[in-house]
Amino acid sequence: MTATARASFAVKSWTETTWDGKPAQEVTGAKLTRAQVNYTYQGDLDGESTVEYLMNYNADGSGQFVALERFTGTFAGRSGSVVFQQIGTFEPVRATLTILPGSGTGELAGLRGSSTNELAGHQPDYPITFEYRFE
Repeated sequence: MTATARASFAVKSWTETTWDGKPAQEVTGAKLTRAQVNYTYQGDLDGESTVEYLMNYNADGSGQFVALERFTGTFAGRSGSVVFQQIGTFEPVRATLTILPGSGTGELAGLRGSSTNELAGHQPDYPITFEYRFE
C-alpha cells in the first residue's frame, strides 16, 4: 500500500564550481558545473542530506541536472538513511526524485517511492511530497 509523506527542505550550504574548478557564479553563459549541497528536512522527513549535483547551464539560463542525495534521519517515523536519485530541469526547477531500491539502512531498509516537484524562485524552504511504500 502506498502512503504519502510531506515535508519541507532548506538549503544549509551550496558550493558550486565549473568542471575546470572556477566558481560557478563567475562564469556566464553556457557551462557545466558540479555542486555539493547540504539540505535540512522538517516534517514527515526530518533530518539532513548531502547532495552531489551535475548541472548543464544553457546560454539562456535554463538547464538540466542529475544528482544523488543521501538523506539521514527519520522518514515517516522510521530512522536510517536512504539515497534519492534526482533528474530535472531549471528555471523553473522541475525535478523527479526516486528512492533508489536497496539503498535504505536501518528502519528505512526496503523503502521505495518517488517525488515530483516544481519549485519557483529562491525561498527559505521548499515543500516536498513523497509517495512511498516499504517492501
